[in-house]
Amino acid sequence: MGARQQEKLSSRTPAGKKAASKKKAASKKGTASKKKTASKKKTASKKKAASKKRTAAKKKTASKKKTASKKKTASKKKAASKKKTAAKKKTAAKPRPAMEPASPKETSTRAPSAATTPPSGTTPSSGHRKTAVKQTDADLFQQLGTVANDPKADGRTIRSLRKRLARLRGQEHMGELFKLLDGDDPHRLAAEALCVLERMSDEIYIPALVKRAPALHGRSSRWLFIALVRVVNTRARTDDCTALFEDTVAKAAPKARALIERSLRDHLGAMTPEVREAIEVTLASLADE
Repeated sequence: MGARQQEKLSSRTPAGKKAASKKKAASKKGTASKKKTASKKKTASKKKAASKKRTAAKKKTASKKKTASKKKTASKKKAASKKKTAAKKKTAAKPRPAMEPASPKETSTRAPSAATTPPSGTTPSSGHRKTAVKQTDADLFQQLGTVANDPKADGRTIRSLRKRLARLRGQEHMGELFKLLDGDDPHRLAAEALCVLERMSDEIYIPALVKRAPALHGRSSRWLFIALVRVVNTRARTDDCTALFEDTVAKAAPKARALIERSLRDHLGAMTPEVREAIEVTLASLADE
């Protein structure tokens, strides 16, 4: 009898049936365990895939936000750069002092003139120093008068004169400085002279400007207006001197007052809205005096 036949016969016995039942049960458990393991693996795989997708989505969102932030920052920088460039071009296009002054009166931080500093090792008396300084300043204004409106003047000489002019301090030079306000000013020496005048205290400069208005108008009506509008244009700024100006004009001789008002009124049409408004406020204030 073969082995297969014996197995068939034994399976028919109670013991055989019990063994077969155990094998079948064990087989079912094994199959169920495999299915459960496979299901767990499948679930874990799905979770892992979902987690990867979420992480990738987060990274993508963060990357987009970072890119958007960079673009926004770059855009702001570009806009700021354009504004700065435009402001520089605007300033460069308007020579100062100009018919529309771009900024209020400025103060200088330049060093004293080397021409007025005595050589090392010498100690001249105060009287000698003052005489030397006056002589040096006299030479300066003589040279300025010679080259101020000469378009062929030497560039190095012009730069030297402009530096010396910018270092001047004190009201003793006021008359000579006002005389420089003339002509087309090809070398910006008259412009520098006006800046020196403006660096004086308002209590000194404003009355001097009002008093000299007729003489200045006789030489150059253009420079009179430039000087006047730069004062008017300080309105509402930290160095606002319009109240002192209006009070001084109101108390001035009738000829000087009429001349100043006419000078401001005649140039209204050429001004920007902001400067025009400042002039109109000053004229209205003077009309109420």
